[in-house]
Parts: sequence; C-alpha cells; structure tokens
Amino acid sequence: MKRTAFTTVLMAAALSLGSAFASADGNLPKATAFPWVEDFNAETFPPAGWMEIQIEGTSSWTTETANYGMGGKTDGMVAYHNYASGMQHTALVSPAIEIPSGENSYELTFWSNMGSAFSYYGEDEISAVYISTLPADDPAAFTANFTELYKVPIDTAIANRNMNAFQYGPVSLDAYKGKTIYLALVYKGDYAHKWFVDDVTINELAPSGTFTGAGAIDMGLVFNNADVTIWKEYGISNTGAADLEISALASATDGIEVDCGFPLVLASGQDTAIRVGLNANGLPQGTYAGDFVLSTDDPAHGTVAVSVSAQVEASAYVFEDFNRIEKLEDGLPYSWETLGEGFQDLAWEPYEGVDSSAALFTRSLPRKALCRHSIAAWVTIRRSRSICGRSVSMTTGFLSRLRASISRTM
Repeated sequence: MKRTAFTTVLMAAALSLGSAFASADGNLPKATAFPWVEDFNAETFPPAGWMEIQIEGTSSWTTETANYGMGGKTDGMVAYHNYASGMQHTALVSPAIEIPSGENSYELTFWSNMGSAFSYYGEDEISAVYISTLPADDPAAFTANFTELYKVPIDTAIANRNMNAFQYGPVSLDAYKGKTIYLALVYKGDYAHKWFVDDVTINELAPSGTFTGAGAIDMGLVFNNADVTIWKEYGISNTGAADLEISALASATDGIEVDCGFPLVLASGQDTAIRVGLNANGLPQGTYAGDFVLSTDDPAHGTVAVSVSAQVEASAYVFEDFNRIEKLEDGLPYSWETLGEGFQDLAWEPYEGVDSSAALFTRSLPRKALCRHSIAAWVTIRRSRSICGRSVSMTTGFLSRLRASISRTM
C-alpha cells in the first residue's frame, strides 16, 4: 500500500495510542509531581504519553525550533501546527495528570505565539487548551469528553503576532482537585494561522492571602496654595485562605503619603483601612493623577498600584473669629449678611465664645420660628469680599467648615 500523509498520521496515532492510555491503565504512572512541565524537547514526538487525534483534515502537530516560532525563547523545541488548505481540526492530548485534593491550588500556564494571526485568526478559528476527566482515542470520544478550558484571545493574538512569545494564564484547575485530568492543545482553522506552543505547565500553590482593594481613590477638591495634607481612607480586605502581609510602600508619586505601620498583616477574612494623604501645595491647577504602590505576599498581586486622582484649585481663604463685629445692628461682622426671604427679623448677636473670645448666638424664639431660624443660621450665611478685583463668595466646602465652627462656639 502506498503511504500517504493521511496514513502516516493514522499510524502515528496508532503507535501513540498505547502509551497515551498506559497512564490511565497504570503502565505509565500518572503525573503527580508538580510543577508538571512539558517542554517538547524530547527526541520523539508526540512526547511519551501524548497522542494526536485528527478530528478533521490531514495537517498534524509537529515540532519546530524555538528561535523560529518563539521570539525571545531561543532554546529547545516547541510544539507547532501549520496551516493547510481545507478545515484542519487537530488535538494533541496529554497523558493523565492527577490533581491532588487538599488545600493547595493548581494553575495552568503555557507559552504561545501565532503566525498570520492578523488575517486568519478569528471567531471560527481555534487555538485553545481543552480539558477532560476521561480519555479519548478517536474524534467522537474527544468531542464527547473534552471541553474548552482556555482559548487564546483574538485581540491578544493579533497584538502579539510579531513572532514574540507570550505566557498565557494562569488558569485555575482547582475545580478538578481530587480528579485525574487530560489536557489537549486544540487547533482549528481553514488555511488559517500558525500556532506555536511551549512549556505547558501546572504549578502547585500553597494557600496564601488574597489582596482585595479598589484600584483607585479620589481625593476630591484640593487646594494648591496651602501646605495642608488632605486624608482619606483606602480599604483593604484579605479574601484568601491564609494570612496576607502588606510588607511595604514600594513607591508613591510626589505629594502622596500613606499612613500605615508596615508590615501590615491581615488574617483570612480580615478588613482594614490605611490613610492616604495628598498635599497639593504647589501643584498646577487642574486634574491631578498619581499613584502609590504596595508590596504584598499575595502571589497574584505581588505589587498593587492604586491610582490617586484629585481636582486641584487655588483657594481664597476666609477666616472669621467674630472678635471684631462692626455691623452690630445685624449682629454680624462687616460684609456678612443673612440671606433669605422672611428671615431679616432673625437677628444674630455677639456672645462669649471659646477661650473668652467672641461668638455669635441667636435669641430664643417660639418653636415655630425656631425651625426657620435654624435654617437661616445653617445655610444662608455668606461672606463676600474683593479678591484681585473680583467679588468672591465662599464655596460649599468653606460653608461646611463655617457651620462646624459656629456649632462649636455657640
């Protein structure tokens, strides 16, 4: 019989069938040691325990030197699937891998690159890792048993198409703890793209703390002509199974302060807050953008960058201690006034304040009038003055501070 490319593929599959399922039968031990790595550097291909299933088409998996398909990875070999005319749908299936039960976690990573991805890798093409808890030795069994675990994103593949290798993952395998799994590198495309894969790895991770916190904090309105630090709280939670240590403030943009005693250790499930300050003195007016970076022992968040934003403005300061009241007929300092229809008869008068200084108070009024008087006292006092030839009124922020001052001195 004349040997064709198709019969060669079938023979290769038949030769690898026994070794592929020897692991399930116990002749080839299941992979149980971690990290588990397949680097495709063995002299034979598919590697021991692996097998290829031709679902559609005639093109098959092979190997290529790393420096051809993996820019930046210059050593050894990589698994490689080329394009071909007609639909090509092929799976390269791993030996059995036993994922232990217990408190440790397990994650999959792999290196990947594509050729011709810009024009020929789309919704109908596949470069993905599939997974199953059952073996498969033919297309029907593969289709029935295997499901997609991770597909190389189209936009990422296009962005990284210039023969540069990139690591994908980690993909959690914790849903398979206590089970035996099989992985499959699945290629599908009609005269489509090239796919290079290397260093398929399963890592074992001990329990760790998990950093959970917002990616940004807004300091609001700040002023650039006073040496004053505005503080806000930034919340942090440990949603992991073990302690979380925030070891240090790695960096911070000029003007940003972080008030916390490092190292900070949070038990599993614990919440806390650290104080974040911004001193805008000397900063230009407009939108401010900075950040601070925390160092943690969370494997997935070794460093955490938090954006800090603010609106920087120049302020006009109004200070009044009520110690010199010229406009006694109104009970208010010069240029102060009580605003509001019907409130003119509700007078403010000088009174003794804190530290023997002056303050303002209002006379006792009937209950019905008292409510109206409270409104006038809290929300309708304004101070106007001329600054650089312009009439300037206090903002809501200053009113808030003024109300608090009056409350303390009355």
